Amino acid sequence: MNIRNMCAAVLAAALLVLFAAPSPLAQEKETPKVEKEDVKPAASQEVRRAEGEKLLHSLRNYARVAYAKTGSAPKTLTGGNRESGCDAEADDLKGKYCKLHDKVYVVDADNAVLIAEDTAGGDGFAVMEFKWASGDSKVTWYDTLDALKEAHKDLKIEDTSTEADKKDDKKDEAGDTDPWATWRKEGRNWTHELAGGMTMKTSVKNVTEDGCDMETQVFMNGNALTEPIITPLKFTKPEDMPEAPKDAPKPIEKNIECKAGKFDCISYDDGKTWMMKKYIGIVVKGESMELIEFNE
Repeated sequence: MNIRNMCAAVLAAALLVLFAAPSPLAQEKETPKVEKEDVKPAASQEVRRAEGEKLLHSLRNYARVAYAKTGSAPKTLTGGNRESGCDAEADDLKGKYCKLHDKVYVVDADNAVLIAEDTAGGDGFAVMEFKWASGDSKVTWYDTLDALKEAHKDLKIEDTSTEADKKDDKKDEAGDTDPWATWRKEGRNWTHELAGGMTMKTSVKNVTEDGCDMETQVFMNGNALTEPIITPLKFTKPEDMPEAPKDAPKPIEKNIECKAGKFDCISYDDGKTWMMKKYIGIVVKGESMELIEFNE
């Protein structure tokens, strides 16, 4: 069977399981005695950004040590000093909420820049400008990567990925050969607007060669209605997955505009539900949901 069709069927089933669960609002009406204190809110922006800045300061020190050892500016955070790296491990670049991009941007002979991204909240990128000699630094947050690029045109930001991300990108490029490309990148996240004014955020976490965890959480007016729901996904081989129904509608393609932007999409239900063509399983527009944010 068509691999995209196969993947869509499996991931659509996962969404059905999620929405088949009792509505948080319905539960609240049926059990009014449940206190809001029982619901733990997601980490605040302040907490997430504090972690990002802590990572920036730590890896700034790695970069300065590499500079002192070699006498020249390193190009990446990971990799050995001989390979123009800072001897940092991939895990050193990641926290619970943020990650650093595996690139050291040299501004001039005296200054350099590191970039952090809020992967949990999906609402910010930080630039740390620092001096090689003294270590004096300044951190500025931007809501989007485009805003960061506009403010720092001199950096020529082309590749902001970590070495682990680059490996994931190669898997993404496989397209039709990998039905699980959507779920192979740590930290990828997207948010849907649902009926009734609710929103649902989905994040990819704990990625391994064999599977990952899909974390979903429902919000109302920015407040968490539930604790994060973790759904383990196993990267099943195509030959082990069920065949699509013989009478399934023929896939159709179209560029769809939503609140998160414009995406090349594909539909397997005659246009009722549109999913990203590149990342099958991420709904762009459906009868009761619309993508409002996507962080690749």
